[in-house]
Amino acid sequence: MDNLLSLFDLGEAEAAVTQAARVLVILVLAWLLQRVASRIIRLFHDYMAEDRDPEQRTRIGTVEQVLRRFMTVVIVLVAGTLVLGELGISVLPLLATAGVAGIVIGFGAQSLIKDYFNGFFLLVEDQLRQGDVVEIAGRAGRVEELTLRHVRLRDFDGNVYFVPNSEVKVVVNRTREYSHAVADAVVKSAQPIEEAYAVMREVGRVLREDPAFGRVILDDVEIAGVERWEPWGLVLRARIKVLPRSQWEVRREYLSRLKAAFEARGIQSP
Repeated sequence: MDNLLSLFDLGEAEAAVTQAARVLVILVLAWLLQRVASRIIRLFHDYMAEDRDPEQRTRIGTVEQVLRRFMTVVIVLVAGTLVLGELGISVLPLLATAGVAGIVIGFGAQSLIKDYFNGFFLLVEDQLRQGDVVEIAGRAGRVEELTLRHVRLRDFDGNVYFVPNSEVKVVVNRTREYSHAVADAVVKSAQPIEEAYAVMREVGRVLREDPAFGRVILDDVEIAGVERWEPWGLVLRARIKVLPRSQWEVRREYLSRLKAAFEARGIQSP
């Protein structure tokens, strides 16, 4: 009798060891598959990004991140299903329950499904890229993360916004291909504006010749003219075509130099 019990215990121990070994093999294979998938995605990124301009590299990098997350989710789901099967937990009842529950939950998860659909088209249509400065759903900031579920923005004050993709109706992208540094100068109504225009053009020319700023300026300053005629003076508008994400620093430097030039030429502001 004791020998029979010993054999029974030994059989249980062997079965437990075999089961543990199978689970370990599944986890190791999942880890290896994750590494291989990451390597393939990385090779794809390097191949596609070769000899591309910075804008295209940014788009390819965004696609790479989405692919990595997608592959991780798929591998985890498959490995989890296999591990449950080895532990003796049948996944068929779980799938059946999930199917019934999915119908019920689906009515309340329509926005979630819409998030994924919108995120897919945002990515495919190249409306957003990581690093872009955009305005969506009434929020503006730099895109820190773009997933199929949401867009993470950080504004100038450092505030972080998580915007669901279903809320993205209109995208205002301020950093695509090129931008304009728009600057307004204010002079007194009695001031001859042609003289002010000449100074604005000269400041723009000198700024473009500056080694630090000339590399991001794409064209000469463009004088739009009188933007507004206010009781306290005239608002003169100009703009400079620059590389993406450079419009703010160029605008600040242009206005700073323009103020000094106006003072040196005796052009009066209100």
